[in-house]
Formats: sequence, structure tokens, C-alpha cells
Amino acid sequence: MKRATPSEREIQRRSQYLAGQRSLPIVGITAPSVEQPALEQGNIKTGTSGKHIGRVLVWNLPTLRTCPGASDWCAANCYNGDTSGEVVFNRPQWYANERHAREDPDALGRTILRQLADEAEGATPPIVAVRVHSSGDFFSEPYVFMWRDIAHAAPRHLFWAYTRSWAIPELLPSLDTLRQMPNFQLFASVDHTMSDPPAGWRLSRVKDPRSSESEQGAAQGESRPKVRQIACPEEYRDGIDCAKCRFCLLPRKGDVIFNVH
Repeated sequence: MKRATPSEREIQRRSQYLAGQRSLPIVGITAPSVEQPALEQGNIKTGTSGKHIGRVLVWNLPTLRTCPGASDWCAANCYNGDTSGEVVFNRPQWYANERHAREDPDALGRTILRQLADEAEGATPPIVAVRVHSSGDFFSEPYVFMWRDIAHAAPRHLFWAYTRSWAIPELLPSLDTLRQMPNFQLFASVDHTMSDPPAGWRLSRVKDPRSSESEQGAAQGESRPKVRQIACPEEYRDGIDCAKCRFCLLPRKGDVIFNVH
């Protein structure tokens, strides 16, 4: 694997950071230097472009505080809680994104659509793929509907996300509506401490090599119909990223397995 399993010391640091995130106030957390919401350029994992995709962008929110479906395992292991300094996160931007998402999701949706149009204009081909929530998750029904409306208004662009908010009954109907969009691939994310998602969802399973095989079996999807299941190629092979692979971006049948890192 390209990225090592985090050490126990790093997990302790992540847990402390993530616990602090939950106690931050919703209002007044935006850094003065970052006021406006923005999609960011793709990262090492997503890539920045591909043969069929002109631009790859990423939309993020602060981790955990916007993740109502996070399990206790997730709240201790999330890679967005990393404080080692090896990965530099643009957290001030994420706080600005959260503020706008909570205060006026309709206005935020219009802002995102304008940025998509600007990015597509200079891209070859003029298709933008957006990884929704490399950090953060769907935290409210109006916010879910904002992304549904964005996908509807930008049908040539592609969107994909992995969510644990399916575990929140109040959010499941709106998420079901979102995943019906032909250009939005929405996966139910699980770890070995969680139950299977509802029928019909594509599954993204996070595998923890530190847990036993019996524990891993809880998230094997044994009660689900058998479908194609692949290990994320980016985690094992050089020269591949989401833009090149596109397994998660396109409306295919199949689940994906990630390793904790």
C-alpha cells in the first residue's frame, strides 16, 4: 500500500483533535483570511484531470462536526484528523464552506455552479468531476438538496461521495433522492463496527488491518446481493488516481474497499 496504517500514537492524536472539533461553535469559526466558499483543486488521490475529465475539484467541510453518521471508530480514526504535519489540510477554507452551507445553502449552490462553469470553460474536455467531502459529510436535508439541485443544473459534470449519513433516519430519504441523480454517485460508507446500509446502495468499506477477521466480517456485506467489489487501485498502484480509474465516478454496479490510513 502507498500509505501506512496509522500508529497508535497518531490515532491518539487524531482522537484528541476530532473530539475538539465537536465542541467548536458553528458561528464565528471562519479565519479572517478566508471568507468565501470554494471548491479546491484535486489532490494526489483524486488527480487533477484525465483523458475524459478536464478538471477534478474537491469540496470539503470540517471533519466530524459535519458528520452526523460517524461511528465511534470513525471519530477516532478519520484521516482528516491527522495532525502529523505530513499532510497539509486547508482547514480555514473548510470552516468558511461550512458557514455558508449552514447559513444559506441556496446561495452557496449558486456560487458552486458559477465556479463549475468557470472551471469547465478552460478545461479540455469541458467536464468537471467533483469529489464531494474528502472531509465532512451531509449534515442536513437542505444541504443534501443543495447538491441534488447542483447535479441537476450541471448534468454534464460528475459528482461522487462516500457518506455515513445514511445511518441517520431523518437524512436517508433526501440522500436516496440525491443518489438517484444519474451524474451523482453516492456510496454508503461503512467500517467493521457498522451494520449494512439499505438495499440498493453502492458500498464503500473501510478495512482496518488491526481488527480481527471476524470483526471485518461485520462490514463484508454478507446480507447484500453479490456485486463486483474492488480494492481502490489508487492505494496500490503508481500512476493511477480517481480521474484515471473512474470506477467510483460512473454509474456502475460495484463496491469499493479502502484501507485505513
